Amino acid sequence: MKIWMLCACLLSACQPPRATVATSDAGVSMRAPQDGASGGAQDDAGDAPSPAKGGGGDKAASDADKIGSAHVLADRAARAKVVIRARLVSFEGGSKYVWQVVEPLEVIKNETPFAFDAPFRVANYSWDGSVPEGISTLYLEPYGGGDNVWRLLDGSSSKGISHADAFKDAQGRVGCMAWRGGCLDKPQALPRCDSSLKPAPMQEILDNRDTLVGKPVAVVGPLNSGAGCTEMGCSDDNPCCNRCTGTAFLGQAGERGYTSLQLHDAAGEPLIECKGDESLLCCEVEAKGQEVVVQGTLVHTKSYPSGYALQDAVLCAP
Repeated sequence: MKIWMLCACLLSACQPPRATVATSDAGVSMRAPQDGASGGAQDDAGDAPSPAKGGGGDKAASDADKIGSAHVLADRAARAKVVIRARLVSFEGGSKYVWQVVEPLEVIKNETPFAFDAPFRVANYSWDGSVPEGISTLYLEPYGGGDNVWRLLDGSSSKGISHADAFKDAQGRVGCMAWRGGCLDKPQALPRCDSSLKPAPMQEILDNRDTLVGKPVAVVGPLNSGAGCTEMGCSDDNPCCNRCTGTAFLGQAGERGYTSLQLHDAAGEPLIECKGDESLLCCEVEAKGQEVVVQGTLVHTKSYPSGYALQDAVLCAP
């Protein structure tokens, strides 16, 4: 019997949905949510958290006072519907737009009915940076026609962010993840496989792929990860300005031909997500070349490089 539980996240009560993990004596099966981070404007919106609406009240005078503070650029604040000081909680990635979860610390201007009293998602164009680590001032506008969905002013980090107070090392450089103690969340531990399970080597499965497609298999092989990163030109004092997202797979990174298997959930979505920067990639399950056993149905896909995946996959440690 599978026991369902939520993957650990930094602010689990308030963040957008994360992958769920099912554990049993047989292994771990991770269920990834639908990706709301790519596609067109409305499709990119995804399911955002909905902080309670707040009444308008007499806020104009106090907002005007705050806009004159040291952490605000008045010309940008005049154009934005919302101006807040916020801390980056997590980076979700995306294609046309990248999504980030931020925690509001101070509401400086608010011309909307929303209270901004809980973490929420913010988008901006993927080719124009992202919300930096630490605390910064964000200038926001409604996005996508959705209720309580936001993007940076003009969809741009260069116009929608100011006064960043990022984490820095002793030399004053903005901290890469590897400098700041590594991954925020510990990877999910895999249970031991049942002693009666007899998995086949991955290459044996791939060599017989045409006859095994559509059938349940048990495979042993190395678990690795791959990722793509944004391609901003990072400065010497912020060498890890790019964000990276990817997935874990069975096989060796960089090898060509039928040498790897993608890992999918029951819906055909990536099973194990990985996020980080250029210094470190953090996966929901550790994926550093260690051998694992995966049970699932072999399916043909169009994904590079192998074109094959294990669907509804369950992992365990041999």
